[in-house]
Amino acid sequence: MASGDFLCTKRECGIRKRGMKRYKAFLKQTWWLWSLYLVVAGSLIAFVGPVFWAVIPMMVVNFFYFAIVRYDDDGTFLGA
Repeated sequence: MASGDFLCTKRECGIRKRGMKRYKAFLKQTWWLWSLYLVVAGSLIAFVGPVFWAVIPMMVVNFFYFAIVRYDDDGTFLGA
């Protein structure tokens, strides 16, 4: 039994685990791009100024948006 499974019914836990397939599939195909974004953001923070810390929360929002738009609950690519 995974941690936190005792807090939900069998159906709810199945829905929760199935929903993660979308994000795993998106990250599997775009991990290199997100790594590059983090390197660029880190460079901007280090060499330009701390105002670029605001870029990181924006990247998180973009990640979830594109994962929701481009993948279904089972992690199948829907297309552009």
